[in-house]
Amino acid sequence: MRDCTQSRLLGTGRLSGNVCEQLGPNIQLGPNVQLGPNIQLGPNIQLGPNIQLCPNIQLGPNIQLGPTMQLGPNIQLGPNIQLDPNIQLDPNIQLGPNIQLGPNIQLGPNLQLGPNIQLCPNIQLGPNIQLGPNIQLGPNIQLGPNIQLGPNICCLKPRRTTAISIVY
Repeated sequence: MRDCTQSRLLGTGRLSGNVCEQLGPNIQLGPNVQLGPNIQLGPNIQLGPNIQLCPNIQLGPNIQLGPTMQLGPNIQLGPNIQLDPNIQLDPNIQLGPNIQLGPNIQLGPNLQLGPNIQLCPNIQLGPNIQLGPNIQLGPNIQLGPNIQLGPNICCLKPRRTTAISIVY
């Protein structure tokens, strides 16, 4: 790993690969941040301490990532996203704009979240899930694999579902 000492980076994060050319303005890296190769960071990004971004990740503008999280490879985050601490994002995840994820959330692979999603604490989403726009879930909700939800759904009571499909 190598340090990127460009003046637009604030903090003590470390970068690997050839990523300095792919960073927007006003990026703040907390301590112990690790960025892999092929990372694209838009403007106004804040990465808290102890964050690891695996290869091939795109972060849109105005994104805030809380401390202690790992983002798997091939992840795309749209603009205006806030991720709280202890969130795990598996590979091949796409998050639309205006998404807020609470702490202790696990998102399985091949996940697509539309715009204006709010996930409260302690959510587990299995693989191959699509959530349409304007959805609020949580806390303590588990969704099994191969689920489609949306749009305009609010579910605040704990439930465990496995074979549900609501086409939007």
